[in-house]
Amino acid sequence: MSKGKCQVDHAQIRELLRLHFECDRNQREIADVVGASTTTVWHYLRRTRLAGLSWPLPPDC
Repeated sequence: MSKGKCQVDHAQIRELLRLHFECDRNQREIADVVGASTTTVWHYLRRTRLAGLSWPLPPDC
């Protein structure tokens, strides 16, 4: 099986952010819950920080 990009849907991203901001989970714990790699979790958390977003997300996100 070839390695490809991890497909993370909108609901998984929201759950990832909720676990990070509300539950104070570390990246490994979040990765296990959403079924993504720790690198993918790091990537989305970094993009969230760079975009200036926090939790809860604005209604239009």
